Amino acid sequence: MKIGIDIREMEKGKMTGIGRYLKNLLDYIAQEDQKNEYILFANQKTEYTTTVKNIKIRVIKGWFAPFWDQVQLPRALKKDKINLFLSPYYKKPFFTPCKSIITIHDLNPLFLPPISMKGWFKNRLYFRTLLKLSSRKVDRIITVSQYSKKDIVEYFRVPEEKIEVICHCVDERYRPISSNSEEVTSKYGIDRKFIFYFGNFNPHKNVKALIEAYYRLPQKTKDKYQLVLGGRRDRYCMSLEKMVKHLKIEERVVFTGFISEEDLPAIYSAAELFVFPSLREGFGLPPLEAMACGTPVITSNTTSLPEVVGEAGILVNPYNVDEIKAAIIEVLTNSTLRNDLIQKGLERSRRFTSEKTTKQILEVFAEVQGEK
Repeated sequence: MKIGIDIREMEKGKMTGIGRYLKNLLDYIAQEDQKNEYILFANQKTEYTTTVKNIKIRVIKGWFAPFWDQVQLPRALKKDKINLFLSPYYKKPFFTPCKSIITIHDLNPLFLPPISMKGWFKNRLYFRTLLKLSSRKVDRIITVSQYSKKDIVEYFRVPEEKIEVICHCVDERYRPISSNSEEVTSKYGIDRKFIFYFGNFNPHKNVKALIEAYYRLPQKTKDKYQLVLGGRRDRYCMSLEKMVKHLKIEERVVFTGFISEEDLPAIYSAAELFVFPSLREGFGLPPLEAMACGTPVITSNTTSLPEVVGEAGILVNPYNVDEIKAAIIEVLTNSTLRNDLIQKGLERSRRFTSEKTTKQILEVFAEVQGEK
């Protein structure tokens, strides 16, 4: 069977969550699947190389994404006589000369407020139109949580049997690390014990509520623990920096900027606590990564997060700042609870392996082709 995969998200210097999802899949395929032939469709920005005989890369140069999606890619699929095509996100060519699978990580663009008219067009109209068309024409949909599956069924009237839930995995690099953690943390301006958040700073991540909860902590707690906010600096981040200055806690709050994947496990491991108060997630990988590094987790009791974290973390109402504050104090002061969360978190994270995830994806490939 010839399988085509769109790998444009594996972009040089800009590896996204979808890019990591693809990397885990391709690493497993390279080691475990020699019976199928894989054609990886890239563009001039893609960074991926392989020496595996049954994996080939086709570079299709193009700067206008819709033309690449709807004209150049279908031509290439036909030319390479692809039997099955996997899109790692919601979009696919309207007309494919083969069976196809799309991956829907979440429906956030339908629910999050747009930041401009252009944002409205892209996030609402474009997303809804493409997803509606793709979900009807595709042979199977992969999504990452039961919550996201429920959303897809409800909003796009897709039959449940057409949707396969395959959770994200936790990369093996995420494990408790102590050897060089102080060296790594000091590189990012961290100089004492700390409470950690990692992700982007879009409004739905609700970092504003975390900052407010930290501000309300007793003074002696703020003196002892920094609040470390990890993620790329953007306009939302700059708005939060202004908030921190207004609250006069800038000496206790660290905005790290971009954190490399090589450094992230050590920072998770060094944190006393990881707090992720997001309002909406299709899955929510950072809490699992923190758990895998032996760090207690507080996260939201909304959308997919209870499904992902289970009983291994403390779930709070993300709209209630005092509830977030109380949970932070409880974890920092109750050693029995803390140790219980660490143990449960380590056990929970071990369920989300790349081997399990990629095996399930390959099983979907076989089912769609009628081989199972």
